[in-house]
Amino acid sequence: MKGQPDPKDLTPKVEALKEETIKQMVEMGKKVAALDAAGKQKVETKVRLSFNMLPGDVFKAYSEGRQHYLKADIKLGNLISEFNIITQYAFFDLLKKQKPQEAERLNLK
Repeated sequence: MKGQPDPKDLTPKVEALKEETIKQMVEMGKKVAALDAAGKQKVETKVRLSFNMLPGDVFKAYSEGRQHYLKADIKLGNLISEFNIITQYAFFDLLKKQKPQEAERLNLK
């Protein structure tokens, strides 16, 4: 989002980044699914804590870019916003509850 490129140029890049990130999350999710309840809880806690460790300048740039595109192109702004919850793809039970169509699309049982 650096330099605030035109939405028509940025949208395909964000879509591709989202799909690549989803693939990575699903691969992690397969490992998480194999864990017992205590193991799953550890992973969930680590994921939650990792957001607190995100450098402030990175989060600020993301937030400012998201706000810009929510005003400039709502569809792209919403797409960028989806990165806030993309970790749900690593937790299949959560994904099935929150986005059942996505769980189905990814053939997650």
